[in-house]
Amino acid sequence: MPRESARFVSRLGPERMNRQAINPEILDAMVEAEIAIKYGCYSQALEGLTRLAHENPGYLPAKEALETVYRETGQTDLATGIGKEIEVIRATLANQAVEKTSSADGKEQIRRRQFIAGVDSIVREIYDTRDEEEVLRVSASKIAESIGADRCVMVVREKDGLRARSHEYCKSGVAPSLDSKTAKLTFLISRLVSESPDPIVVAEPMKDQALAECWPVLERFGIQSILACPLLYKSGRIGMIAAHRCAEPIEWDEQEVTLLSTLAGHAAVALKNAQHFREAQRLEVKDELTGLHSRNFFEQRLSVELRNAQQQNYPLCLATVSVNDFQTIREVEGQAVADIVVHKVGFLLKTHLRKGSVVARSAEDQFMVILPSASETISHQIMGHIKNVVEQTLGTDSGGQVTLSVGVMEAKASSSLSPNMTPEQVEATPSHAKEAVTLKGDLSDIAMQDIVQILESGQKCGKLVINTAGQTGTIFFNSGRIVDASFKDKVGEPALYDLLAIGQAKFEYRPSETPFPQVINSSNTYLLLEGLRLLDESNRNRTEAA
Repeated sequence: MPRESARFVSRLGPERMNRQAINPEILDAMVEAEIAIKYGCYSQALEGLTRLAHENPGYLPAKEALETVYRETGQTDLATGIGKEIEVIRATLANQAVEKTSSADGKEQIRRRQFIAGVDSIVREIYDTRDEEEVLRVSASKIAESIGADRCVMVVREKDGLRARSHEYCKSGVAPSLDSKTAKLTFLISRLVSESPDPIVVAEPMKDQALAECWPVLERFGIQSILACPLLYKSGRIGMIAAHRCAEPIEWDEQEVTLLSTLAGHAAVALKNAQHFREAQRLEVKDELTGLHSRNFFEQRLSVELRNAQQQNYPLCLATVSVNDFQTIREVEGQAVADIVVHKVGFLLKTHLRKGSVVARSAEDQFMVILPSASETISHQIMGHIKNVVEQTLGTDSGGQVTLSVGVMEAKASSSLSPNMTPEQVEATPSHAKEAVTLKGDLSDIAMQDIVQILESGQKCGKLVINTAGQTGTIFFNSGRIVDASFKDKVGEPALYDLLAIGQAKFEYRPSETPFPQVINSSNTYLLLEGLRLLDESNRNRTEAA
């Protein structure tokens, strides 16, 4: 494509730039820059990204990659400056969307998307940290700044390899409070947050009888109001966060409470990741080829997003993306071309998804996506748009078209804890009951293999109920592993293989707190492969008979 075409694209405004199918030259330049960053060739990446950002001032992926290079090379001032440019562009796009939307529901959806985008920028910085002390430092400062707190205290308990530690962020002019004199207050706040996974607000701590023995401490450190919540990792408490307002007893609004709960979940995962690094048992959080999140990271992030969706009562969808005929591309074009295709698909996914979405590479030709605050209808539209962009943009060296298969399903989280439980009942219950996850959809939209992969990733215990042509079949899971199946008059593996052969049916996953008897002993991978082999054999026999 002539250079003039690239210049024409660059003159489009930010909104038009985001909606157009990406210029192939820009795509190639971005992939080259990402590869250069991966191998530490920062000067090469900087040169290409600077040119792209100059020619395409509204193209956010180039600016975001530049911000990464500046931070990696210690150019903090430049990183901060371009970070501000990114926020201005995002705010401009959001304001344009609000102006074009007349309905109250539409404006509320845009405000929710703005909130998620703001959280996303903070979350990325927390996850980029690989040291536990640094995770606490970054998390405490970002939380305090984002919710308007004068002081933020984070306490981590010794549990499952985590070391007991604490950190305190104080706004300029606010005295530090984390010492032996406040230990009792920290303990009492910890006890308050242990009664529920949700944040607690103490609007007037000097009048709260639960903190009566610490009123002198509260007065000494000028604590006028408190917002606190537990640090939860895979349903277990690993610590707590307490934010103080000292200037005046200003009430915490709903968005601030929600923001603290959201960031606390991500901080807990980041702490555990840092623990694995410290123990030299490195948990891969990035895919080596694409730079996207790994499957391990996806599983951890999914548990946080499900809990946030439940607590904040917004929809959450999961999507799977597969590159069609990938094996053929690799055999005909070679491994290098196949790798470039995967890298470009991954890049287009992450740059065309909403802020706050999570995309991971789950297999050599597959990706998984979390879409927070997106209904099933909206998610289908988003993923359909990305599918069109990929198929209009990408081709192989021999002129072949790259196509995708995309599946979307809605995920619903609900806690088995009743909101009407008494404190005594809560104390008698495990610290945080296991979340129940419901997946439902149509097998014409998502392959059975992808559903099994999601349930296996989440180590779910429950049954997948499949309804087809007036008949019902069931696949039973213990900790994400298939242990039994029933369909028509069959049970075990024969029933499973019949269910795997179904192409069109409705499905729904129903969680169970009680494991099922184990009838099937083979691994999920073996069962899926054997099911595909039997289906292929059946299709071949029908063709020969015809």
